[in-house]
Amino acid sequence: MLLSEDSRLQAILRTFGIETQTPEEVAPVRVRSPEILRKIYALLGKDEKLALSGRPDRPIGSLGTCKLYRIDSDLYAFTPSFMQATGFYLTQGQYPFSSLSLSLSFVLSHCLSLAL
Repeated sequence: MLLSEDSRLQAILRTFGIETQTPEEVAPVRVRSPEILRKIYALLGKDEKLALSGRPDRPIGSLGTCKLYRIDSDLYAFTPSFMQATGFYLTQGQYPFSSLSLSLSFVLSHCLSLAL
C-alpha cells in the first residue's frame, strides 16, 4: 500500500486509480519524518555527567528508516530521507525515482545478504 501525505493528495491519486492511505489511516503505526528519528538517535548515549555527546546528528539512511520501531509501547514507521521536501529535486542532482530505486536496491540487497 502506498502512503499519501494527506486526504487531498489521496483524493487526487484515487482519480487515477491509485489507492493510498494517509498516515492517520495506518493505525496503530504512527508515521513520522526521518528528522524525528535523527533527533531520537542523537539522544542515544548522551550523558552530560560522563561528557558523552551521543550519536552525531546526521541523517538516517535507508536501512534505518526501512524498519518499524517500538517506542514507549507505540509502533513507529519513518519515511525515507530522500522523500523529504528539502528542496526542488532537480537541484539535488537526482530524480526522485532514481533515489527510490537506489534505496530499494540497497535495502533489498542488505536483507538478502542477511538471509543467506
